Amino acid sequence: MNCQQDITPVSVTFRHSKPECSYRYYEHFKSPVLFDSPSSSLVLPLDIMDKTLPSGNKEMAGDNEHLTTRHLATIKRSPVVPGASGAHIPPIYI
Repeated sequence: MNCQQDITPVSVTFRHSKPECSYRYYEHFKSPVLFDSPSSSLVLPLDIMDKTLPSGNKEMAGDNEHLTTRHLATIKRSPVVPGASGAHIPPIYI
C-alpha cells in the first residue's frame, strides 16, 4: 500500500487495554504505543504527508481535492477530535 516505503509513526494509541502480546505492537510499529487511550490514533511524521506516491494519479488527486474542498464548504465546522482545543493539541477543523 505504501509502495514498500518504511514508514514509522511518531506514536500510536489504542482505546483497548494493553494485551499480553503488547510487545508485538512495539515490534510492528517501532514507535511508542499507548493503550487505554481516549481514542485510537496513528500519528505520522509531517515530512511524509506531502510526498508523492509513485503509484499516485495526479488527475484523480486533483479531482478528489476539488470534491473535498466543495464538500467541506457545505458542512458546519467542528473539531474532529472532541476536546482537541487543549494547549497541547491544536484543534483540527474539517
